[in-house]
Amino acid sequence: MITVSHGAKRYDIEYCVQTPMTTEFLSMRLEQLTKVPVSQQKIIFRGKQLPIGEGLLSEYKIKPGSRLMLLGKVLDPDNEKALNSIRKAKNDADLILEKVKNINSEISGIKDVGNSLLYHRKHI
Repeated sequence: MITVSHGAKRYDIEYCVQTPMTTEFLSMRLEQLTKVPVSQQKIIFRGKQLPIGEGLLSEYKIKPGSRLMLLGKVLDPDNEKALNSIRKAKNDADLILEKVKNINSEISGIKDVGNSLLYHRKHI
């Protein structure tokens, strides 16, 4: 268990050294608990800000019993809808990007087959 303070509130978060936790996962979990968006979070441990999305908690010497501090404004409920729309758009964009990559791969394969056929025609 690690304890994160945000204002006057404290949040206990399950943390086991055998199951590595990333700073990104911690940030997302804190967003769920506190309603402070990841983009607005500053997580402080031993006087230093943790880089979000870069590494495991263990790399920063965070272990069960550690205390961290969260700085950031709570999300306004009106803005929560906009944030959810942005997240959905990002997920949709990621899916489209993956499809485009697959199509590009297929096109490359077709070009390779076409080039191979042209090569064989010229040398027959």
